[in-house]
This record gives sequence, structure tokens and C-alpha cells, in this order.
Amino acid sequence: MSSEVRDIPPVPQEPQRQEMSYEDRMRRIMARLRSGDFFSLTDGESADITILSDIDAWVEVPTHQWKGQGTKGGRYVCPRALHQECPECDAGKTARLGLGLSLFNRTSGMVQVVFWSMHKSSPLNDIEETYKSEKVPVRGMKFKIRRRGAKRDDTVYLMTYQGHDDSDTLGPHVPHDQVLEVISTVLAKKEEKDNEA
Repeated sequence: MSSEVRDIPPVPQEPQRQEMSYEDRMRRIMARLRSGDFFSLTDGESADITILSDIDAWVEVPTHQWKGQGTKGGRYVCPRALHQECPECDAGKTARLGLGLSLFNRTSGMVQVVFWSMHKSSPLNDIEETYKSEKVPVRGMKFKIRRRGAKRDDTVYLMTYQGHDDSDTLGPHVPHDQVLEVISTVLAKKEEKDNEA
């Protein structure tokens, strides 16, 4: 028998799961938002969402129409909303209002920003009706949302109320400037893509 001592590797221990601080969790959420997380569905898609922004935190987003080459065009955020000069407004053209808000997409597990125009089939109408009928705060409302229609003009969103989350367990809504920044970036990218086509 040898008296040689061998180095025996230590038994690997399970890594201890560290609880993430509230500040670190929010930094992680905001970093995801800066990476361009924007809520959008295609025809037939659905998602389970929870509204994070109460009505007083919704962001009014004025937009103007642009015309693409050979396409119908799209919308872009009015430069005045970004504290810049706007030739459209200076020419007397009225901006159309939409609303930006933050939500938690329970299907993907992501905090996202959404922009919805105010029109008769807007999901904003379903949120307002639920607010009136259920008598619960908008922040924390849970919905199943399904998109029907491939083109902007024939798109309808079907929303089914799924109850209410306790607002104390939800993270904060996305700040006004970040909502506006994400929407502005997404609409600008759509314009670039359409102009390339």
C-alpha cells in the first residue's frame, strides 16, 4: 500500500440561488426594454398580458402619416413629442393621437411597451370597458389578447378579461420617456424597412 496522498477534488456543491434585489430586477427589466422589446402580434397570434401602467401613466403619442414608395406608408412619432421642430405641424397638419403603455407579456415573460391608436376596434376600448364594469384598477388587469387580420386596416384585437393581479406584486410601469423612445424607435425602423422594399 502506498502512503501517497492524492488530491481528491471537492464534491461540487449546488450553486446557491441568490435573490435578486428589487433595484437589480428593475435594471434588468429596463435593459430588456432598451433592447427594443415592443409588444406586437401577427394574424392569429395571441398572448396573455398584464397591464403595468395605470391610466395616469399612459403616454399620449402624437403621430403623423408618411407615404412609402409603392406602399401605403405608416406612422411616425411627431418630432414635437421628442422636443424637436416638426415641419408637418408647422404646415398645419394635425397629428393623430395614440397611447403608449407598458405591460407584462406573461406568454413570453417580458416587460414590453405597446402602442395602440385610438379607433373603434382599439384594445384601449376593451380596457376602458373592463375598468368600468369590473371596478378594478387598470394596473394589474390580465387579458388574453388575439389578433385577427393581417393588414392594419382590417385588424381586430379580441380581448378576454382574465382577472386582476395584486398591484403590490407587480414591477413598476415603464417611465414616460422610455415608452416614447421605444415607440419612436420601432416606428422609425418600420419606416426604414418599408422604404428599403
